[in-house]
Amino acid sequence: DDDDDDDGVVKKVGEAEIGDSHINGVVDYSLWFIISHWLYQRYFGDVHFLRQEWTLVERRLISLAQCHTNEETGRLVTSEHDWVFIDWTMDGEKETALQILWWYALDC
Repeated sequence: DDDDDDDGVVKKVGEAEIGDSHINGVVDYSLWFIISHWLYQRYFGDVHFLRQEWTLVERRLISLAQCHTNEETGRLVTSEHDWVFIDWTMDGEKETALQILWWYALDC
């Protein structure tokens, strides 16, 4: 059954068109998607997996850079419809944490 193997999972993720919207509608999930792939490669060096996933990673990064970035400042911009799930800030302010994640994703 294709749904039980890794290729089936990747195909389903691709069908979800995560390159065209935030993952599950959450801005920071999109950033962690990029960061997690980089960390996985750094520690495991699984080139086969990276080749399999690369189109999704690249589409996500290009979409964020082209559609969700302030051209003058380079900062990640969110809209009122975007959800930021960051829940580990002390005062509820999420903007700084989000920009740090954006920088981290770009640095990957």
